[in-house]
Amino acid sequence: MLDKPAAKVIGPREFQDVLSEYPQGFYDYEQLRLTYSDQEIYYIYRKIGRGKYSDVFEGYNAYTDSMVVIKVGIECVC
Repeated sequence: MLDKPAAKVIGPREFQDVLSEYPQGFYDYEQLRLTYSDQEIYYIYRKIGRGKYSDVFEGYNAYTDSMVVIKVGIECVC
């Protein structure tokens, strides 16, 4: 039986150094700290969809007086 040759690893050709043009905060997601806004200003009207990990609702933002789409994550039982 013949051994298969090792797979050749091919890296990106076009954009291999594209992140060097941006500050570290642009791509260092492990250092990112998310802050969430006040959730009391949102009102949910109706469910408009569902994905694998979230439900999507039509809603209203009382602060900006505008209609919004609200995506609510659901717990994964993987």
